[in-house]
Amino acid sequence: MRKPLHPIAILIIKHLEGRATPQEQAELNDEVNASAGTRALLEELTDEYRMSRDLSAYSADKKATWAKIVALAPELQEKQPLEKPVKRTRWIYYYSVAIILLLAVGISSWHFYLGDQRSNGVVQLDQVHYKNDVDAPASHCATLTLADGTMINLDEVHTGQLAGQGIMEVVKREDGAVEYQESAIGSRQSAINSRQSAVGNRQLGVAYNTISTPKGGRHKIVLADGSVVWLNAASSLRYPTRFVGNKRVVELTGEGYFEVAKQAAPGKRPFIVKVKGMQVEVLGTHFNVRSYTDEPAIKTTLLEGSVKVLKDGQSVVLQPGQQAAVSHQSQPSLPIPVQTVDTEEAIAWKNDLFMFNNAAITTIMGELARHYNVEVAYEGNLPADRFNIMGIPQHVPISRILKTLELTSKVRFEIEGRKIMVRKDQ
Repeated sequence: MRKPLHPIAILIIKHLEGRATPQEQAELNDEVNASAGTRALLEELTDEYRMSRDLSAYSADKKATWAKIVALAPELQEKQPLEKPVKRTRWIYYYSVAIILLLAVGISSWHFYLGDQRSNGVVQLDQVHYKNDVDAPASHCATLTLADGTMINLDEVHTGQLAGQGIMEVVKREDGAVEYQESAIGSRQSAINSRQSAVGNRQLGVAYNTISTPKGGRHKIVLADGSVVWLNAASSLRYPTRFVGNKRVVELTGEGYFEVAKQAAPGKRPFIVKVKGMQVEVLGTHFNVRSYTDEPAIKTTLLEGSVKVLKDGQSVVLQPGQQAAVSHQSQPSLPIPVQTVDTEEAIAWKNDLFMFNNAAITTIMGELARHYNVEVAYEGNLPADRFNIMGIPQHVPISRILKTLELTSKVRFEIEGRKIMVRKDQ
């Protein structure tokens, strides 16, 4: 359990809140005059310019910032509801109180990086108290399987052309992404094809490729129509090397974020993502589809534009900020549930961040298991509490995430090789 706050920390908090009595203020003044450390801390916490600058570096989004602070200092959970806006000076106060709490409760292994290092927005560990640690995986891990069965490890190939497939070329870009481009011959063929009928185009034949990511993997692909897809860990996308006919159809497993290229009229072709009997139809939009088999539902989250989600004869049209959750089990008589969600949390993985808002420990550990390629085991009763972890980069070792969770005094972890043991804190 946490140690009680030091009396001086309580005085500083009351001073920042403006509710210190004259006697308490005098006591704090005496401490400031007697201790250079207390004086330096109070000067930093009351320097509005510096705190505002550091807070802006920590996160531009106030809701996400408060969630980060609460993850580190749960004592503040009831002080400021997330739904209520607050002035900039009040945010400086809450940020200051969070620092005081971290310094005052005796967590000596933690500290905020100062200066330029604080711009990372990460609380760092001086020491790791586990038998071993698990480093973050290398990014851009993926395998490309061509139509003829050829498999290409995208980590091991240089930039440039990887393969030629009919009128298309498969290219690895400087940023590691895979892109499908028309060859010079293909451009001339396309001009001829545009004068042919749709039937004639279909007769040319289309090859299908698949890109797959392992646990801990991630990859980006630019399809033949210019649509961009980011694949999360343990996911795959099957797609044609070029799109013909009146639809653009791809098949997804796992999780993917889509930025679909709009098709100019006339002849607009809907873009369809097929996922385990469900499909998402769009013309041009940004959305995320999450369909891991160890989770109860397929979640489609819309960021921009409009999409239609269809499953078992039911359908729903989403607006930006909405999420549809479709059960993996067939439920033809039930409408598809829709709710408003935090879209930043839904696509945090694409931005290389961990973001969990009011999440169960099993949800968090499932994500860590996929990202770090570790096994997770539970011992005894699990904590019923919910946890907030927002804005921590995914390139840090797993111990950083576990230590953040342990600060709540609700859960404890052990690392043995690539196995994480989870226990409820007593």
